[in-house]
Amino acid sequence: MTGKEDRPWQITIRNTGEDEIEELVEKLSPDAGWAYQERENEGELLLYYYRLPPDELLKSIGKEFEVSKSPSWEEKFRETFRGVEVGRFFVRPPWIEEKKGLTDIVIYPASGFGTGEHETTQGMLLMIEKLLNKTKPRKVLDVGTGSGILAIACSKLGVPEITAIDKDELATSNAKENLKLNSVHNVRLILGTPEAVKGEFDLILANIDFFTLVENIKNLKRLVRKGGYLIISGFLEEDRETLLDMFKRAGFKPLEHMCLNQWVCALLRNAG
Repeated sequence: MTGKEDRPWQITIRNTGEDEIEELVEKLSPDAGWAYQERENEGELLLYYYRLPPDELLKSIGKEFEVSKSPSWEEKFRETFRGVEVGRFFVRPPWIEEKKGLTDIVIYPASGFGTGEHETTQGMLLMIEKLLNKTKPRKVLDVGTGSGILAIACSKLGVPEITAIDKDELATSNAKENLKLNSVHNVRLILGTPEAVKGEFDLILANIDFFTLVENIKNLKRLVRKGGYLIISGFLEEDRETLLDMFKRAGFKPLEHMCLNQWVCALLRNAG
């Protein structure tokens, strides 16, 4: 991967005060293509994305903004992405050394969501670790795999058979490279949507977003075996009750959840 084709988008937001930064970042960072932020000049906020957020969302901030391609993203990532510890995992880029005593996950930052820095990814990793300490699923499905980080984590925790699916070709390409970086050979990658998946799974992972989760409740129900588990994230605490009620009506039983900076990760079981 050269990085030249995968340069992220740079969004420059002008006339921003220091007291506005947190609110702007919170509003714009939930997009699945979020990369990182920085502030070079006073009054300007620079946001970087692998995939641009919707134009309506950008216009809704009520600020002057400019969209361009980042000129030197690899150098910026080498400065900003230093790796992150999440539970027993250490998620790192290839240029950072592994940490002894932690389960190593190497992620080359590109178009796929999942470098371990976002709360949704962290919540998923923590919930996976907790669940796999109690049960040993044989077949796992990762819906919206992005960088492949969750599939890689499951493989390193001993899951023998994993299917990972994403509708974004750039994401699956990045996931394929990350599988190689981690010497993971038991993950089947699929370019497409959950409709393309057949069979039943002991555990399904779905770190996507509120609306995509709602759209796929029936598919998730079809794909997880009776008594099997579902871990979901990508939605906020304010939406938790509404979303979990929908899953309960579909036959899922919520077991537990965690909240990291307003982002929720929930564990459910297919009650039949």
